[in-house]
Amino acid sequence: MKEYEINEIKQNAISLLSETDTIYCILRSVTKSGTCRSISFHVVDNNKNILNINYYISVIVGYKFNKAHDGLRVEGCGMDMGFHVVHTLLRELGISEKISHRWL
Repeated sequence: MKEYEINEIKQNAISLLSETDTIYCILRSVTKSGTCRSISFHVVDNNKNILNINYYISVIVGYKFNKAHDGLRVEGCGMDMGFHVVHTLLRELGISEKISHRWL
């Protein structure tokens, strides 16, 4: 993907996330070893629509999409991986930490 395309996706994500204060995380699957999981991420816009933001996170942060479980493949354990993904996304976008995450 070209740099201008990534910048456009970042700008779209910034405008979308500026309308919300919470990113919702849904745990879709965990491997038997517990070191890898599939998580999907969503926001609620001003019109009360639930929007999936997996694509934005995948492009901006670099997580791979797991088609079988409809989520992003997140490796690691011993911490709140939803927090880790959201915090990493916000850091990449340069957005303040006023946006929180919540598990569904």
